[in-house]
Amino acid sequence: MKSQAMKSTLLVCGLLASLVRFDAGALGRLLFNLGVSNVPGPQQPFYLLGTRLRLLSCVAPVADGVGLTIGVASYYGTIGLFPTACRTIVPDTAFLAGCVN
Repeated sequence: MKSQAMKSTLLVCGLLASLVRFDAGALGRLLFNLGVSNVPGPQQPFYLLGTRLRLLSCVAPVADGVGLTIGVASYYGTIGLFPTACRTIVPDTAFLAGCVN
């Protein structure tokens, strides 16, 4: 049996795929090709068996027709950007990473 969180995630992914395929008028262009998702994390340190969590990360799924998604996660005064790219649409992810300062 799937958890409620898993069901919600699958629903959102399905809706995202439907939106991407939606015909936006006579031109038939995609509504978007970049997705950004923010995952606000705790602003106090978390510990597991006495060891402090050093990084909170996330993965934003790529849907058909979307070239790039960027998951943004914050934790304990830091922020991280976690891109997921379609290799066909965004072939040079190293260049993309180098553009972020």
